[in-house]
Amino acid sequence: MRLKELRKTNNKNQTDIAKILNISQSNYGKYELETIEPDIKTLIKLADFYNVTMDYLIGRDFNNEFGYLSENEQLLVKTFRDLKPLNQIKILAEIQGMLMVQD
Repeated sequence: MRLKELRKTNNKNQTDIAKILNISQSNYGKYELETIEPDIKTLIKLADFYNVTMDYLIGRDFNNEFGYLSENEQLLVKTFRDLKPLNQIKILAEIQGMLMVQD
């Protein structure tokens, strides 16, 4: 499962996620260690919280070349799609410029 990866990507600790699931931190830690498995309702809560598919959550491959997208990446895609084509081109050019001068 990708629980630890998703938790860290979202800057959460085990206690934060345990509170969301209404379970102890100890039990949540066992999910990450894979010594116990969450039930289906818990998996649904986790997938909803992280905004990922259950397949992704449990480590199954899926047809998305980018894999998991953070909240910022999701916002970027959504906002980009709302732009008119000319503005999309401008944004892409700006990003390319930033990449060239980045350290």
